[in-house]
Amino acid sequence: MAMVVTRIKDLGLTEVAATTIADAITTAATTDAAITTLLCNQKKMKNMGCVSKIGSMFLIVTNGVITTDTDVVFGIHPSIWKSLPCEGIALLKIRQEVPTAGAALPASIAVPTSSTVSTIGDASSCCTVQNIPLVDPMNVALVGDDLVNGTERLLYFNKIRGVLRIMDCCKAAAAPAPAN
Repeated sequence: MAMVVTRIKDLGLTEVAATTIADAITTAATTDAAITTLLCNQKKMKNMGCVSKIGSMFLIVTNGVITTDTDVVFGIHPSIWKSLPCEGIALLKIRQEVPTAGAALPASIAVPTSSTVSTIGDASSCCTVQNIPLVDPMNVALVGDDLVNGTERLLYFNKIRGVLRIMDCCKAAAAPAPAN
């Protein structure tokens, strides 16, 4: 700022006038930069979703659960799914109780196509979705009992292949039949 004051004084203005003008220029430049940054950030937030991260790991939090005749379906916010890269690792946080009727049913996550609220719920917030089954590292389908409210699970996802694999659990292999 001292350089700006010196240059303004070189124009024949007094020290007080030069300082006042330099302050105004600095404030205007800072304010202009802050406004530009704010507007750019708002535009980015409006046009694209934001996925929370823990370090370099994505965070996916469920926001609803329903039980159908064939499976237990967890919902997520559509902007989270749309903002994820095609493939990666995420921390999946299950935040709902699985209804008793869904304890033995296969679990899946409803992947959004055009909703703005949830991938499950009432007709006004629901959209066309694809239910992607949750599997363990051995590609065995997980059931409702495997996913408890408050569970955090390491999840591998591949949006192109439609894979949601829970990496930190494995179903016990069935015991071999006893020999006669």
